[in-house]
Amino acid sequence: MSVRIIVKQSGKDEREHLKDLRLAQKTFERDFFALGNETKDKMQFNIDEGLHRPSTGNLKNSITLETFRTNTLSFSWGVGNIDFLNSKAPYWDWADKGGILPPITKGYFGDGEAPKGSLKGIGRQSFTHDREGFWVTPKSLTRPLNYISRTIFWFDLTVLKLGKTFGS
Repeated sequence: MSVRIIVKQSGKDEREHLKDLRLAQKTFERDFFALGNETKDKMQFNIDEGLHRPSTGNLKNSITLETFRTNTLSFSWGVGNIDFLNSKAPYWDWADKGGILPPITKGYFGDGEAPKGSLKGIGRQSFTHDREGFWVTPKSLTRPLNYISRTIFWFDLTVLKLGKTFGS
């Protein structure tokens, strides 16, 4: 998303106007950067809020804020570096959209034992990937966390409010 602000000069000389523009730019950059941190925090909150079972916190902690400055007039940020997520939490997309998570893999539940079908729907078993573990074939769908779409919805509303505040 790009944000463009149009400023019209009103009764000030050029020097005063440029000084006001620089101050407005610094203020906007500060607020926009703060919005980046808030967006990262909101996405992490949405992950926690949507959990259906205990979590290691790995997905939440893999959500980062990346900042970029291409020149003095261009400043941008992004939340959730996909390359970093793919290496640290490769299930990030499945967790967001739901489905069979993980695909057939090796690992164990809880204290290193094989999964217990008798506990399905009763207790909570936390899964750990491990090459030396047991073959696990998921048979039921994982409910989606929808943390990305919920964060985008919140972000769009927040930008609209910020725009109204800045424009008034």
